[in-house]
Amino acid sequence: MKCKANVCHIVMFDFAQLSEEVIATLIKEFEELSTLPDVLAFEWGKEANAEDSSLGFSHCFTLTFKDFEARTRYLNSREHREYEKEVMKYRSKVLVFDYQAHCVKELK
Repeated sequence: MKCKANVCHIVMFDFAQLSEEVIATLIKEFEELSTLPDVLAFEWGKEANAEDSSLGFSHCFTLTFKDFEARTRYLNSREHREYEKEVMKYRSKVLVFDYQAHCVKELK
């Protein structure tokens, strides 16, 4: 596999104060966005930092796109806008960070 300079869209939420049921629903709805055509990859995980430096964020989601244009189409999609409205009802804190990846070592 050859390294690619994809665009990564990272979203971190503080879901810690929500019920497990609400968290599971919000995650499932976010996972459904992975079916949009511009999303190349979708990963998520719960905070597991042994250094206690997560700044209160409990969940992290990473979406990968071919380029910034694909990321912008995703952000402007009806599905993303609907999810954004829904999750904003519950979140107390969010961090979004997008970057052009510089591949140093590829997955094997």
